[in-house]
Formats: sequence, C-alpha cells, structure tokens
Amino acid sequence: MTSKKSTKSTIIFVLYNLLVVVILLALLEVTLGFLYRNPSKIPFFAKKSFSQYYSQYARNTIQVEPSCAHYDPDLFYLLNPGTCVFSNIEFSTPLQVNARGLRDAENALDKPTIIFLGDSFTMGWGAKQNESFPKLIESSGIKTLNAGISSFGTVREMALLKSFVVDSSQTIVLQYHANDESENTEYLTNNHKLVISSRGKYDSLCKVYESGKHYFPGKLTSRIGRLLLKDLILRNTKTERDFANEAKKFLTVLKDFDLSNFKKIIIFEIGSRNENSDDFINAIKNEITSGAFPEYMTNFILISLKSKFTPNDYFLLDDHLNSNGHQKLSTILLENL
Repeated sequence: MTSKKSTKSTIIFVLYNLLVVVILLALLEVTLGFLYRNPSKIPFFAKKSFSQYYSQYARNTIQVEPSCAHYDPDLFYLLNPGTCVFSNIEFSTPLQVNARGLRDAENALDKPTIIFLGDSFTMGWGAKQNESFPKLIESSGIKTLNAGISSFGTVREMALLKSFVVDSSQTIVLQYHANDESENTEYLTNNHKLVISSRGKYDSLCKVYESGKHYFPGKLTSRIGRLLLKDLILRNTKTERDFANEAKKFLTVLKDFDLSNFKKIIIFEIGSRNENSDDFINAIKNEITSGAFPEYMTNFILISLKSKFTPNDYFLLDDHLNSNGHQKLSTILLENL
C-alpha cells in the first residue's frame, strides 16, 4: 500500500512539475510575442536576435508574394502591374506599379532625366510610394524613374536598364549592396551570361518562403532562444568581405554593359543598420584608377555613406531604411546631382 502511495505521489509530482514547465514556457512565448509586436520594448541585448527571427522566420518578402510579384523569364521576377499592399510587422504600404513592373507611375517611363537602379532599398521597401528617396528627389523638380527591384543584383539591374529607351536620360544613380556579389560572381563564371532559373524554381521558392513563416506553438521561444544563444557565443564572429574583388567584379559587369553614353553616373553602397562603411567605395576608386577599366569610369561620382546614418534611420526589426533614412539619403544624393 505504501509503495502504491509512493508511486502515485511521484506521478503527481512529475505531472505537477511538467505543468509548471508548460505554463512557464507558455508565459515566455506570450512575452516574446508581445515584445515582437512591440519592438521598441525589446531589451537592447536581444534586439539582434529578434531582428534575425523576423528576417529568417516571419518576414513577408515582396518578390515571392503572389499578390505583388510574378515570374519573369528574363529577370526571374518583376512586380505585378497595378496595385498591391506589402505589409510586415512595422509597416503596411500600398504599391503602385507601372506596366514595366516597376514601383513608379506610367508617365515615369517617358523620358526620365534620372534612372535609379538598385534593390529593395531603392524600391522603397517599407516606405510609402512618395517617401522613397527617388521620389523625394523627383519632388525637387527632376523627372525620375525608380527602377529598383527587391534583391536585384548589378547584373539584373544592368539588364533592366538595357531594356529601357534611355535617349533622354542623362544620369544613372546605381545603388550597390553586398548581396550583389553573388549575382555578379555567377554572371562572370558563366561566361558573362545572366543565369535565370526556371518558373518551377521560382514557384518552389515562393512555397519555401510561405511555409517558413507558419507559426507553431513555441516557435518564438525556440527560434529566438537559439538565435540569442548563438549571438552570445559567436558575438564577435563576422564574415570578412574581399572589397577589392567585389569592386573588380562590379566594374567588370558595368564594363560589359557599357554606360559611356550617360553624362553622370553616381554610385553608392548601402547596408543594414551599423553596416555602412567606405571600404567598397574606396576599392572602386582604386580599381578605376588602375588603368584596367575604360577611361569614362574615372568620372564616376562615388558616394560614401560611412557615418551618415544612425539606427534611428532604420526600422527596429527590419533592416531597411525608414522614412527618416530615405529623407536623409535623398538629401545626400541631391548634393551630387
């Protein structure tokens, strides 16, 4: 009888403790959910982990959102002409897209003076239509075309440019991002040919992104906990970039597409918060004065954004510029136009 009571007590004890653990984990999940929905309240030491969780496991990505983008056999994807609403935890922005799949008005395609090329930063990820830096510059009285498309690298940006009638365009503003390097490398190793994956690959990519966003009980606790632990252990680990090699690849791509007919070519690199430096721009300066590239490239206007932005110019979770950042960037660029 005593043995039965002891066994029963043990079972009750175990079940009680399991219940306590479940309740504590549930409370932790709720707390993390509250912080995620209110990023301004996230403790400083955990901000990076929450931002990584957002970008890896929860963020909507416009180029794989069926309501906003579609497969393109020449450029892999383009935005859907018309309107769509692109939303994430920190923003919800309507997009007006012209017939060419660009986030701009139809009349912007007709003889723009300046063409802006770049990725999601130029497109205006998270910014209202008229608050992206290309449109802020246009408000100064210069006709512009915003040809920025999320995740496009230098090669696709150049291919897109070549599809336009640019007789009246005098200036190109070209935004570089570290992610361009992989596209440029693939192009150069494939005999200077742009490699575009199949529609099946695009459809599969859309499904992968969608499935990765699905919530399950404990997702926040397990994912953010792992990211936080990894960040604490590998706090000072950072992949070093080969800026000289990146610059050489970048300039080789531009050389292939020949931009010598444009009167002014402005180039800058922008990164995530706390990641803006002048290393890439300095590497370009060194390469274009080496004699290995066409003479017209020595006239490139190269803009360094080192120390130009603060964390307040970016969203809290998302690593893109907010409206303050776009305003600041438009001011910097206008000084060089």
